Amino acid sequence: MQDAGAPYLMRSRTAILNVTVQAFAYACKFLLLLGLARLLPVREVGEYGLITVTIGILLYLFGLDFYVYSSRLMVAESNEGKARVIRNQFALYFANYLFVLPLATVVFFFDILEGKYLGILCALAVLEHLCQEIYRILVMLSRPLSATGILLLRNGIWVVPTLLLMHSIDTWRTLDTVLYVWLAFDVVALLLGIHLLRFLDWKSARTGAIDWQWIKRGIRVSLPFLAATFALRTVTSFDRYSIERFWGTEVVGIYTLYAGLANAIPLLLETAVFMLAYPAIIAAYQRGDHAAHAGLTRAMARRTLIVLLPALVAATLLIFPLLRLIGRPVYAQNINTYWVLLAASTLSTMAMIPHTVLYAQGRDKEIIAVTFAGCVGAVVLNLALVPVLKDLGAALATLGGFGLIFAFKSVYARGALAPGSQTLAEHHPGYSE
Repeated sequence: MQDAGAPYLMRSRTAILNVTVQAFAYACKFLLLLGLARLLPVREVGEYGLITVTIGILLYLFGLDFYVYSSRLMVAESNEGKARVIRNQFALYFANYLFVLPLATVVFFFDILEGKYLGILCALAVLEHLCQEIYRILVMLSRPLSATGILLLRNGIWVVPTLLLMHSIDTWRTLDTVLYVWLAFDVVALLLGIHLLRFLDWKSARTGAIDWQWIKRGIRVSLPFLAATFALRTVTSFDRYSIERFWGTEVVGIYTLYAGLANAIPLLLETAVFMLAYPAIIAAYQRGDHAAHAGLTRAMARRTLIVLLPALVAATLLIFPLLRLIGRPVYAQNINTYWVLLAASTLSTMAMIPHTVLYAQGRDKEIIAVTFAGCVGAVVLNLALVPVLKDLGAALATLGGFGLIFAFKSVYARGALAPGSQTLAEHHPGYSE
């Protein structure tokens, strides 16, 4: 007889594997940032920072958060139906590339980046997006091991040969080396992803026209989510563009290092706490168990503090030996930027507690409104402070943006946890589609 606990055990092992892989990918990105700061001129670190934030923005514009709509529908479909959903989804993406890619020229038109990076930036953006969407599809199709392979190729493994090459061969210590190795691994990840989806019924899915009406419905559903995620992305992207405009790429390099190091805090908490807590909190609210929902939220808050406080101590103590390892005095001379960004990352992390409450209850309007308030606050503060305080001004603007988000989400979440709050189905009709 089959062990009744086997499915749960399998899900637990899958969750642990996913968390482990995510942690490894984050560690690789952390290692890459340290390696770049040690091996590349500060200006090229700044260019790397501008390229990555630009690619991040393009990913949102490419995808329109359409997966929020398509993934729900894909789960219940047959193999042929799943293939049709994916075909329609990617028809939207390929059409969208034609409209969005020209926008990438803006950063070159305003001399934010050198023109030589245009081709590689566009290629990386498209490949990153395709790999990201295939990763999400594999997750939705309950193929976690396959999805893990894609994630490792595009977010982790390529860092190792990159740093080895740059450390061993002086002439390869350039930003071009980083970008082209990254590109090569993205190509491999894409080819692997296409191969892993071969089990779907593509022969039947190829018949019939693209369902543009279905795509239009999906865009209407997805756009509010895109608005919120894009606003949040603005909080963590506009700072670099502001610095480049007023002070140049070298100052962006200083900011890129410190922002990347400070960002290790929310990434750690996302992996160690929030990813594990989301499912149970959402499930408790969906079944109307408000006591369990509130209790699980309190437990998540306690675990957040248990992980956060030692992480902050480590981030405070380790920064000085890391700066000595990097060996470039210009970074140490701007250490105050790091302290402010560390505070901003702490607020960003703490904001995830009320965010989880609001997300579990389907309070999308509150989340979107709060995120836009933080976005506007960050943009205004950047424009006011960066011309005067350089990278420190950008850090203060980021702190202000996340401070607003944390404060407003906390207020909304307190009300959401009050006795008598609505069930998810009542508050957010259509959620169970």
